[in-house]
Amino acid sequence: MLVSVLRLLGRLPLPVLYHTLSPTVTFLLYRVARYRRKIVQQNIANSFPEMPADEQRRLAARYYRHLGHLLSEIIRAQFHSAEDLRRRVTFKNLEVLEELWADGKSIMVMALHQSNWEWLLQAGALELTPTVSVVYKPLHNKAMDRYLFEGRNRFHCECIPHKKLLGQLSSWPRPYFFCLLADQMPMKRSPKAWAGMLGQETAFPMGAEIIAEKTSPVVVFCKMLQTKLGYYDVEFVPLAEPPYSVQDHRILSRYAELATESISSQPHTWMWSNRRWRYGRDQDQWD
Repeated sequence: MLVSVLRLLGRLPLPVLYHTLSPTVTFLLYRVARYRRKIVQQNIANSFPEMPADEQRRLAARYYRHLGHLLSEIIRAQFHSAEDLRRRVTFKNLEVLEELWADGKSIMVMALHQSNWEWLLQAGALELTPTVSVVYKPLHNKAMDRYLFEGRNRFHCECIPHKKLLGQLSSWPRPYFFCLLADQMPMKRSPKAWAGMLGQETAFPMGAEIIAEKTSPVVVFCKMLQTKLGYYDVEFVPLAEPPYSVQDHRILSRYAELATESISSQPHTWMWSNRRWRYGRDQDQWD
């Protein structure tokens, strides 16, 4: 039933979704359900302690409006054309990746839950020479997970469930092109690195550094910012080159710095409703 409704809505033009679905979703999340409002407010307050309280509230409200727009865009992603996607997502320096690929180097792109990562994946699969492989965490809602999976695979990218990632390393072709969103909070009992992000000591999953040490890719940060409603610019920033050691956390430390810069430049487009700092180093249970 849910997938049928999503398919029906996804066939509507994006301007119609922006003016009907988006404000409805924003109102329900922000005013009615008050979806994670305390988490959003606390995350913003801790990240921008010098920001006046009224400005923090305006940022939170603007974030919920972005969520409404984002949902409309994700629903539409199942049906928009390649031409429309190319018009809406602009790559400012795609040659950074293409030149590395032409030199026979493996590439790991590390991105954020900022702007519209679903469109980013689709647009990258359209524009890049190599096949894009991306790690994802399946949703508990199977219907929604299936709908998103179908959208991600429209332009021939390879989606790898996060629990199968490390087990597939030995069978990956060389060179490879791999993308991941690395700003999620790791489980307490999992290996992790700690680095400063948005002025806070922040835990990061170790998967990116483990993969890098084993396979020696060039690591590139992906910055995606909204230029206006429904339009985005993407820029690639070299992050690190091999050799790597998981002991120095060079990759994740630099990633945290670049993430802070990107989020600070356009804070309303980052996922403040994630429980990003739900525990501190003193509660880390990884030995």
